[in-house]
Amino acid sequence: MARTEWYRRTTWTPADQEDFAAHLKRSRSPVQKAQYLRIQAHHLQEVGGSEMVRASLSLLDDLIENYPDNFSLGTAYMQKGQCLEELGRADDALEAYRASLAIQRANPHVRDSAYIAFGELVLKMDRKDLYPEALAFLEEFGGHEYFPAESYRYNGARALMFEEMGRESEARLAARVALGASQKTESPFRYHRKLGLVREIDEAVHRRLVAIAQSQNSDRA
Repeated sequence: MARTEWYRRTTWTPADQEDFAAHLKRSRSPVQKAQYLRIQAHHLQEVGGSEMVRASLSLLDDLIENYPDNFSLGTAYMQKGQCLEELGRADDALEAYRASLAIQRANPHVRDSAYIAFGELVLKMDRKDLYPEALAFLEEFGGHEYFPAESYRYNGARALMFEEMGRESEARLAARVALGASQKTESPFRYHRKLGLVREIDEAVHRRLVAIAQSQNSDRA
């Protein structure tokens, strides 16, 4: 059986932490340290549960404070936002997503899905006052989603906000694009046809998207 790499652990015992710290100390550059911290944080977050998510958050904070590499920093803030969401700290999560997007704005060659996560969280919180900000992020950073799953999330968030704002034509179009993405059975990758497909659907949200897509043209003034 292949041995798990030291920065891809799915357990976090005191012995794991000690060994990880020793390996990290021997890493040659701050860029490498940032990458190892972010990858390990991702694996612990994937395991789930409040203890592992807090451990993930601690690693991300270490990266942000001590190894703020331009390549990893924006995504580290996005992962931090996800962890904060899981811990029920929604307002702090919004701030983390904002920080991620500010870094991406300054480093346009590095992109992740913080712009979608911000919009989805605003919807979950029913923060209609933040819809303009969320839509501005979606417009600035989105519109070129490569994978069906990202297109579904991006257009779904737009459709729900547009619908609640009375922008029904825009909502209907976005909902139809989202639903189309959800029905795709192949990704754009020639040798990885199942990568990035829509696999998780919130049934209540999906029903709303169907209703919006099928609605009649009656935009409010």
